Amino acid sequence: METLAPTFHIFPNQFEGLSEDHRRLAIEEIATKSDKKYHKSLSDLREILQRNHPLLVLSCMSWYGLSASVDETAGITKLDSACEIHPFHVEILQALSLQIERSGLSGEPFGPDVLMQVRENVQTLCEAHYFRRLKSTDMDMPDDEKTIAHVQEVMRGATQAIRNWGYSSQVKRIARELYRSFDVQLLEARRFTCSDILNVFETILSDVESRQTAHVKAFTGVLESSGKNRRRLVENYCALIELGKEETDRFIEHVNAKDTSLDGVLSMLIAHYDLRLPSLYTFSAAELAKSLDLDEVQVRAILDEYSLSWGALSGFETEHFHLSNPVWEKPVIKLGNGEYFCALPTGFFSFVIPCMEAALSQLAVPVSDRRADFLESKVATIVERRFPASNIKRNFKWVEDGTTYETDLIAFIDSFALIIECKSGKVTPPALRGAPDRLRKHIQELLIDPNLQSSRLKTRIEFLCSNLTAADPIRQEIGYDLSKVRKVVRASVCLEDFGILQSSLKQFEATDWLPTGFIPCPTMNLADFETVFDVLEHPVQILHYLMKREAIETSVGYLADEIDLLGLYLTTLLDIGDIEQGVELSLTGMSARLDTYYNSLDAGVKIAKPRPEISPLFASIFSQLEQRNQDRWTEIGVVLNMFSPDDQNKFTKMLAQLKKHVHRNWRTPGHKNMLICIPSKASSYALAYVMFKDGNIAERHHFMEHAATIARESDHVQTVIVIGKNIDGDDAAYDTIALFGAPLGS
Repeated sequence: METLAPTFHIFPNQFEGLSEDHRRLAIEEIATKSDKKYHKSLSDLREILQRNHPLLVLSCMSWYGLSASVDETAGITKLDSACEIHPFHVEILQALSLQIERSGLSGEPFGPDVLMQVRENVQTLCEAHYFRRLKSTDMDMPDDEKTIAHVQEVMRGATQAIRNWGYSSQVKRIARELYRSFDVQLLEARRFTCSDILNVFETILSDVESRQTAHVKAFTGVLESSGKNRRRLVENYCALIELGKEETDRFIEHVNAKDTSLDGVLSMLIAHYDLRLPSLYTFSAAELAKSLDLDEVQVRAILDEYSLSWGALSGFETEHFHLSNPVWEKPVIKLGNGEYFCALPTGFFSFVIPCMEAALSQLAVPVSDRRADFLESKVATIVERRFPASNIKRNFKWVEDGTTYETDLIAFIDSFALIIECKSGKVTPPALRGAPDRLRKHIQELLIDPNLQSSRLKTRIEFLCSNLTAADPIRQEIGYDLSKVRKVVRASVCLEDFGILQSSLKQFEATDWLPTGFIPCPTMNLADFETVFDVLEHPVQILHYLMKREAIETSVGYLADEIDLLGLYLTTLLDIGDIEQGVELSLTGMSARLDTYYNSLDAGVKIAKPRPEISPLFASIFSQLEQRNQDRWTEIGVVLNMFSPDDQNKFTKMLAQLKKHVHRNWRTPGHKNMLICIPSKASSYALAYVMFKDGNIAERHHFMEHAATIARESDHVQTVIVIGKNIDGDDAAYDTIALFGAPLGS
């Protein structure tokens, strides 16, 4: 499959060219119209939910909006529907439904036109919720207050809409590993365990998927057995839903198969078949108990813990559903008589951490301790798996200016030191709703403080590496020869997701929230950290990614989560050229290849894992470096990755031409025998490839030094990797290789 590099488009400011007065009028008009749209959509949705049974509405929206098709070879590539319905839309509909008392429920059936109205109204409701809060007076805010207001809205937008803090199997596994140690305590207190809770919801999710598959196959079988015969189609459908002869005759007469087109008949049958959709999402505690080999009382207790009954939200402020929806932590509807309904089987896992910790509320202190221990242990395991030959030190304590600090993990890989800080603190609901004081507090504790801590140790290690005679107890305590270290890389890992705020702290620059001179390092949640280390299978790629992540976060404004950035890395190695100051990139959607791979894997379909786009020549050099394991091979490998896939391919083609030239002209003094790649000003690394033959191999060092000198004539080039190749030799990618200039990142 050919992979295309991203194409960037410029989106102009829609207010550009307007006077300040016209801008104010435009903002007020948008807010006023949005407020009217909000209340109109809310009124229409309430009317629809009261006129038609909410369970059918929720089932249809989940079925048509959230179901995904699975191809046996391509995996999961897209949603079945292009209607752009997302989980948060269904969550809003479920909350509105739960404002209706049981006595107010109606059972009137409906057709596709009503579904269209529901879709349009719930989309409008959620969009208008943001725009109705716009105020022209915000234009008068100082720049720092504008930035804070923007950050608040980004947080609120993520809280309302973003659910995928990890891929399905990751989320389930992390939850099990994190909470299973509390099984005994919870069993004693509540008669069920953490594992029981997870098993119940995994079973619900699995059963829903199985039922959906069976639902589709049954109807497909009717179509295949009927051909284009309309009457036979109706008869076969009636057999599917087990109608008797008299009922079948009346149904055929109602459909009027004789005079109705095949498409018309099919549309009526689909609409009728949709009436059975609620059964896909309805469960009895008894059947779940039997499936799980649990006591029915236990299963009922679990489902009651995470369910709401009709009318439970009648007194809840509707406005709060967008940022504090009770459905998030109670995604099940309790129907009565031991039956329950769940149109959002993945909803529990989207909020699995607050859901589980609500059940463990009496064990807050041990849960907090477990969160910290689990995160640090998990991160260490991930690092050790990818860096098996590294020297890893956990919980490293060191003293500076009389203060004792503890670094969660430091790993030494050849000439690299990797410092990782772990933060297991909670992101509280007020912060997720954008409350400025709480938001700032969490950003300080979870994002800024670990950055500052790792920066202190980085500075200390860099000083000791460049001052080899300086006495310092760290030299002995750290357990590694610091004279070998040439580059220190940092990362921070959080247990919980902080939305796209954690991916780019640059957006806080205009505020006083960041310390003077603050340099952010890559910060990601545990699931994303695990994904980075899974996709990038070689240590050099991981080190390079973390280096480029820090560089791009420091220099470029962007809107993206970690997996979007990883997706961009796969196609560009994060070499995006020179970006003008003031330009903000929107990189959302770059995760598509990774989403397809991991979602397909979770669905049982194994497709090719996305990998960084590296040319065959560079891959060969990379492999040879690893095999030879010479000193500073990681540095050389990282520098090779500094060149974009496009530059690598161009470089390879030009080398083929140069090789022919050298074979013909190598005896001529001053002949051309080197190719030098000077990067954009966004990079300080250059690459030179020098060719020689058996007849002039003695001059190879002179050739290589000359190439390095030429490359460093460009002011922005600080480090040059020079590759030497004897073109009379074997098929090896290189014969000699060297680094010239400043250490990496200096």
